[in-house]
Amino acid sequence: MRQGRARSIAPQAERAKVRGVVQKRSNKKRNIDLAKPVERPRMPFGVLLRMFLLGSVAIGASGYAIYRHYFVPRPSMLAPVPAADPATPELVPVPEVILVPGD
Repeated sequence: MRQGRARSIAPQAERAKVRGVVQKRSNKKRNIDLAKPVERPRMPFGVLLRMFLLGSVAIGASGYAIYRHYFVPRPSMLAPVPAADPATPELVPVPEVILVPGD
């Protein structure tokens, strides 16, 4: 059987005292003026325009995809494929090989 360290059963007051030594909490109040209106973060106009255009394209593309999915008939996958024309000898040039004796 293992023998570990015995746990100390300290009352809540002692634990709070130890916690206060280990990590101090700042009780200072921040100087926030609540009467002053909060300024919103400023973004460049180009960034806003680009985000708006990208979002508009995304919404339009998703609408088009939904339209195509539900309303455009799909082509039949069982339709016969037209046969390819066989290659004729006039269309395919065959290079002539001339063998020279002695070389």
